[in-house]
Formats: sequence, structure tokens, C-alpha cells
Amino acid sequence: IIEAIGQRPATSFLGGDGVKIGRGGTVVADGRTLATDRPGVFAGGDAVSGPQTVTEAIAAGQRAASSIKRYLQGIKLGPRVEREDFEAFKLPTPEEVKELKEKARTGIKELPAKKRTGSFEEVTKGYTTGEAVDEAARCLRCDAEAGG
Repeated sequence: IIEAIGQRPATSFLGGDGVKIGRGGTVVADGRTLATDRPGVFAGGDAVSGPQTVTEAIAAGQRAASSIKRYLQGIKLGPRVEREDFEAFKLPTPEEVKELKEKARTGIKELPAKKRTGSFEEVTKGYTTGEAVDEAARCLRCDAEAGG
């Protein structure tokens, strides 16, 4: 939760609940397990570290999920996060890599100039569902899928 003033976590509701608040309003949590000082409460992402990358936030979410699972199973949280439930993914074959060649950007359709005046119709039409899927695949280029 981000407060309207700046890019600080909204942690004011945690006051007095046994969750320590650190510098800049961030939640104090163990860097590996993401457990706070209050048993059963975990925190991660920007609420703990401050502004970071999306990749770091995803990694924090995975660490927190692993720690929460262990906590709920009654397994002691150690300094090392174990992930036994991961799924391996298959790397693309050379034939599949050919398919990964750079694709041209899908153009966005626009209302013709003549129809723009005297109308409240949207000028930029956006993508159809199929075009949006194609554009996302072109843009993200992370085609290795879990389970192969």
C-alpha cells in the first residue's frame, strides 16, 4: 500500500501491533525469510526495501510465500529459504528459437482525420484482444514456459 504523499509505504495502521517500522516508513523484516517481529506476519517488496525493481519484488513474494508455507506447516524458519516445490522449465530448442526472431510492432488503429472533428469518438482505437496478445508476446520475449 503506497500513501498519496510521495512513494512511501502506508504503514501508519501498523502502529502498536508489534510490527516494527523502520526508516522512511518501511516495515522491518528479516531479509531472507521476510518475517517481522510479530509471529505470523510477513512483509516484502517496496514495503520493506523501499522502491526497487519488479524482479526484486517478485523474488520477495516468492521468498515470503515459501516462508509463510513453512510457518503454517510448523517448520522452523531458518536463515536459508528452501524451495522444494519449484517447477523446472524447458529451454527452447533451436527450432523454437527461430520463432523468437524480432517482430514488428503492431500498429494502433486511429480514427481517420476527417471523422475526428465534430465527434466525441475515441481517436486512438487500441488493440483487439488478439493484437494485444501478439504485442505482449513480442515485447516480453520471455518465451520459456514452465513444464515445456
